[in-house]
Amino acid sequence: MKIINHSVQRIINEDESSPITHVADIARTCYQSEGKDYKAEEALIRRLIKNGHTAMIEFADVTFRIITDRGVMCELTRHRMASYAIESSRYCNYKDKDIEFIKPVCLIEEYNDNFDTPYELWLEHMKQSEEYYKHFISCGYSPQIARSVLPNSLKTEIYVKFN
Repeated sequence: MKIINHSVQRIINEDESSPITHVADIARTCYQSEGKDYKAEEALIRRLIKNGHTAMIEFADVTFRIITDRGVMCELTRHRMASYAIESSRYCNYKDKDIEFIKPVCLIEEYNDNFDTPYELWLEHMKQSEEYYKHFISCGYSPQIARSVLPNSLKTEIYVKFN
């Protein structure tokens, strides 16, 4: 079992131009206008927006690699202005791997004489989830069935492209 933190990384293509230059180049296809001056490109994009030709703006996009938990993934993927590629707990088999869980940032680390700390309780639950998952797999169940015992804290990797 591994406990890891959330992370976000912007994916940049080596040949990626600035979004303004990219949008301006695409808009020039519509208008057959020339020029590679940044101020002219900015002015062109402002005219596009002013004239309601905002479809061109959709060509400015950005891609991120996000490592988060399944709960956050469910919230994130509700937004329709993006495309997603998500690690599949349905097909990924964690039998021979440490299952990774995202450490919640909101757990209070205070100690109470009568109870374990919230983090210790969470950690114990993650250990049990991993044990149960691996037991299901060893009994011949598919990853799709075994994943039912995994919590929202299960790490998932998402590539998301926004325009």
